Amino acid sequence: MNSDLSSANSLPRAFRGYRRDAVETLIKDYESQIGALADRVRALEGELAGFKSQEQTLKDAVIRAQREYDDALVEARQESERILEETRRHAAEIEEQHEARLLDLRWGIEKLQLEKKRYLSKFRTLLEDQLSTVLAEQTPTPTHAIVHGSEEIVLTEAQLDQGSASASGE
Repeated sequence: MNSDLSSANSLPRAFRGYRRDAVETLIKDYESQIGALADRVRALEGELAGFKSQEQTLKDAVIRAQREYDDALVEARQESERILEETRRHAAEIEEQHEARLLDLRWGIEKLQLEKKRYLSKFRTLLEDQLSTVLAEQTPTPTHAIVHGSEEIVLTEAQLDQGSASASGE
């Protein structure tokens, strides 16, 4: 099988051109080469089609992976925003509860301070009343008055009792 067409110049010449059997042999060789080349082209075209199919499959896979990545990223951002918002809402609720508890405690302290003032006031009044009673009981009450010249001498029962005890003991 000759692979170049230059062998056509080496064809033997006949009376009116080239010898027919040599031309037919050359044509068959060329047909054979062309057939082999056509087979090779078809095989390469088949491989190329396979590569194009693989390329498209890979492109589709990359696009799909990119979409899935983008979707996952969007979903993750949305989830993080939801969690963050939920956390903020929960923190606000806790803060509100603590503020209410703080107000309750402050109100309780004020009530206790007022109650303490009332109690101390009542206690002071009670003590003052008791002190007055004790002092009133200790204040000598005159029982006998003796006038000695221009002087008046007042003796209490206790003094009288002392005087009688002194008189009885002397």
